[in-house]
Amino acid sequence: PDFVLEYPLEWTKTMSGFCLASALRQIMLVENPDIVLILGDTTGIGAGYKWKGLGLKDPVFGLTASEFEAYSRLFWLRMRKMLSAITPTIPVYIALGNHDGESSYDAAREPARFYRQKYFRQPGPESGHAVNQNYFSLSWGENWMGQVMLQLIVLDNESYNPPWMPLIPEQWTLGESQKQWLQNILGQESTWKFACFHHVLGGWPRGTNEAITDYAYGRGPLFTAEDYLPYCSNPEAVEQVTITRWLLEAGVKALFYGHDHIFHSRTVQDNQNRKLLGICVGSTKHVGELLWYEGAIWKKFYGSYGRYWTNTEDGDPLKANFWGPSGYTRLTIDKSGGRVEYVRAANNHPHTNIPPEKKIGQVIASVIL
Repeated sequence: PDFVLEYPLEWTKTMSGFCLASALRQIMLVENPDIVLILGDTTGIGAGYKWKGLGLKDPVFGLTASEFEAYSRLFWLRMRKMLSAITPTIPVYIALGNHDGESSYDAAREPARFYRQKYFRQPGPESGHAVNQNYFSLSWGENWMGQVMLQLIVLDNESYNPPWMPLIPEQWTLGESQKQWLQNILGQESTWKFACFHHVLGGWPRGTNEAITDYAYGRGPLFTAEDYLPYCSNPEAVEQVTITRWLLEAGVKALFYGHDHIFHSRTVQDNQNRKLLGICVGSTKHVGELLWYEGAIWKKFYGSYGRYWTNTEDGDPLKANFWGPSGYTRLTIDKSGGRVEYVRAANNHPHTNIPPEKKIGQVIASVIL
């Protein structure tokens, strides 16, 4: 049957933490990765609307500077403790998301940045990257000619926007300094190049859901000028269009992002037959976002949710075009090439469309590079 189950808020919060713990356990037992990369929304500092449910003050009614500092420390220290299960042996890198408190419009920006740098030090100016450790590039290995084998570029799409939530897709930006740095980094030679950030620098012109029309939330896999034609008078003014062009020209294999809580892969190709995968990496949370999945624009770009218990008129199961929580994305590069896989992280809420026969650790979807 098509059904909805309601759970107490306390149970929901506990399950979200349990699913993350399940993913960390799977990584420790099985994966043995070179790195773990979190693509934003690590802490919840920027999600003040949830604080009251955690027993904290609601920022809508105003917080003092000392309260913002105390909350920022609390949220980052909580994640420091959770991820300490893997950080003694596996480096963890973080791309900033809109719920991490460092967005240009966030009142907690300064203390959020201070405690991130205190508890999760990232590459900074000493290695040629941003002074605030918020964007950087990582390199692994060399071939016989001394060329870097793998380059991973981490971008910050939150810190350089107007001092308000971008109202239209054209207002999202990396900022001039980060864009110049990105161009320089993309000019370096490497066998495999990847880039990642929390969400696209534009997206469809809606808020957290499609009923909200007074700001642009960065939602969706919109990478090219053609994607933005229905939504912008001048699609070339959307920064994502320019960034996509740069990535294609530099030979970047894939652009990874989070924000939309699903696993989805899209191939972008230019007129010179250069290809780039845009991959949304999924989420370890336990609940699917059913309201999002019913949106007309969501269905246009992401397709059908296709839950396993739902049939078409002829009795066949609906085919899913994307996969919901709980899972994590695994990138593997070896002698035979590269592949991206979405792996089940936990046994979770019935709103997921992950087939029930898939067990923790099994691959749900894969893409060959």
